[in-house]
Amino acid sequence: MAPEFVEKSEYEPLSNSWSLGCIVSKMATRMPTWRYGGRATTSAAAPLLLHIGSDEELLEIPEELLEEGRDFLGRCFVRKPSERLTVEMLLGHPFMAVAAEAAAAEASKSDGNDDGHSKEGNRR
Repeated sequence: MAPEFVEKSEYEPLSNSWSLGCIVSKMATRMPTWRYGGRATTSAAAPLLLHIGSDEELLEIPEELLEEGRDFLGRCFVRKPSERLTVEMLLGHPFMAVAAEAAAAEASKSDGNDDGHSKEGNRR
């Protein structure tokens, strides 16, 4: 959830950029993006929302990401929406090219006939 939504209940297109960063971060770490009180949290929503909306603290960018990934998240997690890149701009970021190459390499490992939803796989 973008800080501007928590602060003013305003959702704008640039909030999508923040949300995209949260999704990428969670996928990379398998942990909630926001950490409150020094630990990842999925409970205590009210204190967490206050933290998101009123704190100048930026989100922690996972160190396990490559430089392109860290730069990508740094561009997503800009507190001022007017200074944040649009989703369209983020799609042109080098991190997205690296991610697309990795996905293509993974897809080329299959024989082209397996869509991941075969009846064989469903029987196991």
